Order: sequence, then structure tokens, then C-alpha cells
Amino acid sequence: MKNNNDEVNPWLNIPASDYENHMDSPNVGQLKFLNNLFKDILRKYNPGSLFVPGCTTGNGFEHIDFNITKKVLAVDINAEYIKILRERFHSKQDKIETVCTDLNGFDFSDRKFDLVYCALIFEYVNSELLLGKINSTLNDNGLMTVLLQLPHKSSPAVSESNFSSLQSLEGFIKRLQPEDFKKAAVSNGFRCSSENIFTLKSDKTFWFGTFGKM
Repeated sequence: MKNNNDEVNPWLNIPASDYENHMDSPNVGQLKFLNNLFKDILRKYNPGSLFVPGCTTGNGFEHIDFNITKKVLAVDINAEYIKILRERFHSKQDKIETVCTDLNGFDFSDRKFDLVYCALIFEYVNSELLLGKINSTLNDNGLMTVLLQLPHKSSPAVSESNFSSLQSLEGFIKRLQPEDFKKAAVSNGFRCSSENIFTLKSDKTFWFGTFGKM
């Protein structure tokens, strides 16, 4: 995937070890936060089918109850992330379909899902395009959950850590405002049923929204 300047997507050059260690750094603290959020969502909605765009290495997939969730689609642009996810959840390979691809160009219109879990993914893709695709693939009573990182006046979008490869995202990440995102979601056939704000110890704040189809 490339951005508007036709530059190579920096996610292709961020090693999995850098990503996980950065996210788990004390001054970042997002790995456990995302893990717990995913666990809570799965327990609340018990989806029969699940789509996770931007799945990275499968953080939180251990919480999927495969007696309930019979079908999972996990997509990421980084081949190493997908490889690690497959290795970690090898025993569930008959339930988890993994695809390494650019979400902007990925056609998943032939699939249907009860839940689409989008955590920190819209900051890196064509939001309008992905929203339209997700709406068309969501079951009538299905849900899309969205986590956005809120802009911070004094902190950079990407926290500093010992893993410098993550700093390549600083000029690539888009700072999305919830109100603008909700308007885009409505224009693509969604309605926002709930929203919340999370603040981490790092002082970074995140907006979480749940959407159903109109």
C-alpha cells in the first residue's frame, strides 16, 4: 500500500518484534490495552463470524471462542505478522483465514460477518473506501467496532521508544476526529450506537465507537 505521495507503506518495514515490543513499552502500554479491549468485545457480542482488518500478529486472538466464532478472516499488509499469527494459532487454522494484502485493494465482498473489529486501522487506509466495503459485507444485524487514536496537543502520534522503526509512521498516520469519522460512517450506511473515550497512563486518548447498519 502507498500513500498519496506514492511512498512505500512503512508498515512493510517494521519488524514484528519491534512492533510488539514498542506497543508493550511502559511509556506506550497499548499492547495489553488492545488485548483487553478485544477480549471484552468478543465476550459482549459472541460473533459467529469475525473480520479483523489490520490483525498484526494476532494480539487477543487467544480470546476467540471457536465454539461460537466459527469463521475468522484476519488481514494484514505485513507478511511477517501474518506468518507469526498462523504459527501462534496453528491449531485453529481451519477456523482462521489469513490474507496478506493491502486493505485498500482487497475485495472481500463475497464474505459476510457478524462483527468487524477495526482497532487503529482507519488511520492508515482510505477510510471512505474501507467503510463502504465493510458495510456491504456486514450482516444485517452485524456490528463494526472502531478504535481511533485521538490527536494530542503535546505528544507525537507515535510515542518514542527504543524501537526506532516505528517512527517511520509519524508522517504516515492520519489524525482522525471522531465527528468527522462518524459523518463518513453515516454517509456509508452506518449508525453509531455507542461511543466511549479511553485514556492510558501514557496520557494518550482513544475514541471507541460501535456501529450498526442503517
